[in-house]
Amino acid sequence: MIRSVKMKLNRGDHVVILGCSNGLARTSGNVEKIEKLKKLLEEDYAFKVVIQPSVFIDNNTGMTLSARSRADILVDSITKSEIKAVFDVSGGDLSNELLAVFTEADWKHLKVTGQKYYVGYSDNSVLLNSFMQTESIIPVNFQLLKLVEAESETAKMGFESVFVEQTSIEWQILNADISNRHATLKPQNVIGGNIRCFLKLAGTDYWPKNRANVLLLEAYSGDIEKIRTYFAQLSLIGIFTEVDYLILGNFTEIHNKQQEQALYDLARNYASQYRLELYHSQYIGHHNKVYPFKMRL
Repeated sequence: MIRSVKMKLNRGDHVVILGCSNGLARTSGNVEKIEKLKKLLEEDYAFKVVIQPSVFIDNNTGMTLSARSRADILVDSITKSEIKAVFDVSGGDLSNELLAVFTEADWKHLKVTGQKYYVGYSDNSVLLNSFMQTESIIPVNFQLLKLVEAESETAKMGFESVFVEQTSIEWQILNADISNRHATLKPQNVIGGNIRCFLKLAGTDYWPKNRANVLLLEAYSGDIEKIRTYFAQLSLIGIFTEVDYLILGNFTEIHNKQQEQALYDLARNYASQYRLELYHSQYIGHHNKVYPFKMRL
């Protein structure tokens, strides 16, 4: 059993819902979903919830808030002492804009804040991995909106296990061994996330070099040929030489095009070349039956 970094969310704790990537369109459906999420957190867990304007696109411009505005909202939320968790419900393309505008002062504040969660997924993989540079922020790969979407039972169970009950994660249950080496998964820290978005960090100071022994990959878009080029790029960067385990989450387009066997064959080739233990998790990705994965263990 692997026991993760401990920080329990308690009744009465303050949490923030915001967006660092593309803002949601302010449709009645999206507004209703955010309000439903706020109500669930308040009524089921007694959290004190603040919804930041960066969740939605700007009414005046019809676009996502500026990078500086989103960065200020994020830094302010994380550095407030009463805030215990920041839940990022955005996705798309724009998270790396924040890395481009963060100042030394921003990073100084982020690195000295008290221990708290930053929770996001997909495009926010760039922030999840960048926050591995800090000692205080606990990055968690998870989309909180899954709590109020269809087939939410797995997401709710995982949310309560990771954030509320602080029970141990049995990695062998969450991840199926597809390497045929039958080793025991012994994770230390985890890097990766959405493969396309993770690769945005290549060549930057935020690339998580030598910070973990597990590489986790998933994707929403991308057929097998696109995923092949992503794997080749990861190989060229050298990330496969720095980890011991490779976990494949859900690859949505691959699944829809029935190319999963080709994906597994591709991953097995790299796993064999770099002597990696290879696993598959059905609990990570863009579908609804997902489970929170802490990256700092």
